[in-house]
Amino acid sequence: MDATVERIVAVNLDPGLLDTLGALRAQHGVELVIAASEADVLANLMDGPVVVALGLQEPALSPLSVLRALSLARTKPAVVLIGAVDARLYQSIERLGTRLRLDSMAYVPRSADGAELIASLLRAARATAAPGEADLRRAIEEQELVLHYQPKFACDDDRSLLGVEALVRWNHPTLGLLRPGSFLPLAAAKGLLMDVTDFTITEAIRQHAAWRERGIDVPVAINLASGLIRDDGFPDRLLTSLRQFAVAPSRLTLEVKETLSTADRDLCMDVFTRLRLLGVGLALDDYGTGLSSLTELYTLPFTELKIDRTLVADAPASSDARTVLRAIVRLAHELAISVCAEGVESRTELNAALAAGCDAVQGTLLCEPERPADLERSLARARQRYVSTQPISRTGPACPVAL
Repeated sequence: MDATVERIVAVNLDPGLLDTLGALRAQHGVELVIAASEADVLANLMDGPVVVALGLQEPALSPLSVLRALSLARTKPAVVLIGAVDARLYQSIERLGTRLRLDSMAYVPRSADGAELIASLLRAARATAAPGEADLRRAIEEQELVLHYQPKFACDDDRSLLGVEALVRWNHPTLGLLRPGSFLPLAAAKGLLMDVTDFTITEAIRQHAAWRERGIDVPVAINLASGLIRDDGFPDRLLTSLRQFAVAPSRLTLEVKETLSTADRDLCMDVFTRLRLLGVGLALDDYGTGLSSLTELYTLPFTELKIDRTLVADAPASSDARTVLRAIVRLAHELAISVCAEGVESRTELNAALAAGCDAVQGTLLCEPERPADLERSLARARQRYVSTQPISRTGPACPVAL
């Protein structure tokens, strides 16, 4: 069995576990590195696919500080947590990993035998294996990229479905379904990000048209690549795609990262204004993490503000975070901008978003991103989970749809 990982970085592991991992060197040619500091961990993420084996019960280094350090790496590694912790504690650690955008995490009990531990590490390696430029070019040409859709629900008494966000995945022939973090950095580095975004836009518009043919008129949101912000011909090409599938521009929202909107303000103003004149919605994504410039909210023609999941996750336990969340919502509403809390993963986060006055919520608590056919089957269950929360009296401004 060939390993798809080149290096195991061991952190906080006792001698017995290190001996077990040493078998990987003989059996699979995997280098084993023992990290004694957070700097050691990061230094070993530079070259080739890496798995971090992180012990939870030999705290030479705080496991949480190691996870935070890993979140700063440009290419996020797979992380295998090894220890004897109860389910609730592991779930807390896993939620932290999700907030830190460490999407590939696994847990192995300390009591696991050597074969089980090695198998878990190799599974993690396959999950984080880095495909190459040629693979990605082939994927674009041979249509291996697919879209999953995550619903967004209104914060009104009916808990109405407001739309879906299109999220790109790579259905790799040997590595399986890859999340964006596994290939978008490669796409950006090799000049392929605009190709991926062009596919996403065209496919999302086509899917909207297919749903509409079946009597389902659900708006679609798409994440916009930075290169298209700087392309003044993009609005015309987008209009051509909309006309090709007879989709009204008002059924499409383009989401831009907070950092992108500050890159070239004059050009952004030009492109964004042309998009708004076409009738396309514009959402400022991940608000509350980057520069968070208030100037963007009144100088650029955004129709929606999406609160970053880090702030949403902090709100239940932090009165300061709740104050900031409420202030952002009030400010956005005074500017006639709707607000969506994204990344909602727990009932306490959902309640915090509702209490702050958000107009919409989106997150794995309600529904994971899914393929179109699976999403249609999941929506009834997702809405039921949402309806079971305490009713609220405020009505959001957006138009509900049925799916």
